[in-house]
Amino acid sequence: RRILRDLVTPSHAPANDMGGDDSDKRDDTGDEDDSSGNEHEHDASSDDEEPEDLKNCSKAPEISQRLEDDGRQVDVRCATMGLRGLSCANLGHTATLGLLQMLINQAGKAAETLKKTRELDRTHPAVRKGAELLQNLALRSLDVALNSRNVDQGLMLGRLLAQLLRSPIGKKLEKLDVRMNMLGERGSAPIIDTLDQHENLTALDLSYNAIGVEGAERLADNLRLNRTLTSINIAGNSIQAAGALVLTSALSSINTVTALNLSENDLKAAGARVVAQALHTYEML
Repeated sequence: RRILRDLVTPSHAPANDMGGDDSDKRDDTGDEDDSSGNEHEHDASSDDEEPEDLKNCSKAPEISQRLEDDGRQVDVRCATMGLRGLSCANLGHTATLGLLQMLINQAGKAAETLKKTRELDRTHPAVRKGAELLQNLALRSLDVALNSRNVDQGLMLGRLLAQLLRSPIGKKLEKLDVRMNMLGERGSAPIIDTLDQHENLTALDLSYNAIGVEGAERLADNLRLNRTLTSINIAGNSIQAAGALVLTSALSSINTVTALNLSENDLKAAGARVVAQALHTYEML
């Protein structure tokens, strides 16, 4: 069964075009019937009543959001439960923002549900199901490359990604790819500022986003407080020799980064000497 179905479809499209082929519909119907049967069975076998919010959150894996795209209403639809890897490369700016917002909303709803069950015993079915829901929402890999066409769109994407990285689902991300999104220094800043507190991210691709020297300096400051990143790609960002200097200096205070891509950054001879010196003193690369 397909995990992502018609992520962007016109809101006026016929009903038979929005859910895939007939076989998908039959499979989805069957799954709903099975889940409905399981819910009835659970109700009959247990006297513990779940909070209403938890019921609504746990039995609706497909979520949707209506957005405005160049004056045209579109429906963004996605099944998110249980996903571990999600690639939205070149999906489109509007659809990508909608998808990220839906992930944030789902994670927030699950966290709120758990908050409401704090006074219950940990063995209570509502508590166990709330914890399971958060686990099912925990993406491990997210690719949103090539989804911004200008710096304004890049700024919007950067801010929303930062919200996701601070959410319960985003905090468990291990790989994030945001290459070629025209983030600039302003768009990359919200993302970079989450790195000092992120405890699971191991691979970050910020290549070809024109973050410049200031972006490199911000990245270096946050890297000094990060202990999980092992791979960083900032190729094609015009960080020049000054950016290379602050980044390689930051490496001396950490021992986790094993792969650093600085290609196509106009380093020139001065930058090359900085990188050579870093290779001589930093044994992890």
